[in-house]
Amino acid sequence: MNDAIRHLRSAHLRFNRGARQYDDYAAIQRTVADRLVERMEGWEEPLRILDAGCGSGILTRRLLRRFPRSRIDAFDISEAMIEAARERTPSPCVRWSVHDFAGFTAPLRYPLVASSASLHWAPSLAEAVANLADLVAPGGRLAIALMVEGTFRELRESLARAVPAKPPKGDLPCRADLELVMDELGLRREDGGAFELVTRHESAVDFLRALAAQGLTGGVLYRPVAPLTRGELGRLIRDYDRAHALPEGGVRATYSVSWVVARRVD
Repeated sequence: MNDAIRHLRSAHLRFNRGARQYDDYAAIQRTVADRLVERMEGWEEPLRILDAGCGSGILTRRLLRRFPRSRIDAFDISEAMIEAARERTPSPCVRWSVHDFAGFTAPLRYPLVASSASLHWAPSLAEAVANLADLVAPGGRLAIALMVEGTFRELRESLARAVPAKPPKGDLPCRADLELVMDELGLRREDGGAFELVTRHESAVDFLRALAAQGLTGGVLYRPVAPLTRGELGRLIRDYDRAHALPEGGVRATYSVSWVVARRVD
């Protein structure tokens, strides 16, 4: 089994486990979705929208409020996330389905394809964006916000100090990666930017538990090359608590976010 398949299976399993409590911890994801939808101010209401990697429906609900007459197709890799989204978004205007980014197909293209805080889970950013771009109607837009390199930098720094023999297998994409893929696909970039968000947690243990509760510990591409022993985990936690403490108490965790809006011009 190759890493891409293992990554998808791991993410699928963890998100299924975390679906019920996901929204309890999803303040960052709500902020990212809010900022992406803010960029849609003044846009003509599209007849059809695709929400790619919808999770628990955070972006879906914002798209419904922004474009109340649009029909939305929303998909996610996790069946439990789709069920949670359906329960929290009781709208006849949404059609839910279970797919991954590279495998979703539709008989008609969409004037708007959007994805918020999820595309970084794709094993191949290029393949995922290429498929989403192919689903955009001529003249339509692809609007993406995702976590990028720099997210959880504190965790990576502490891991490098505490357990240098077990670095993460890879890193999140960077904004340039997303822009390059869009340029290579012939999409015309209209808008884009980057920002950072910082969360406070009582301790490193509290932070790691929050990640696990949401299902964010899935995906083999971003985990250490081998599981940590209990002793290694203890060293990691102690380093995190010491190195990333906040003056007011607790510890910090940084999220780096990039977003791009592009139009299909063919």
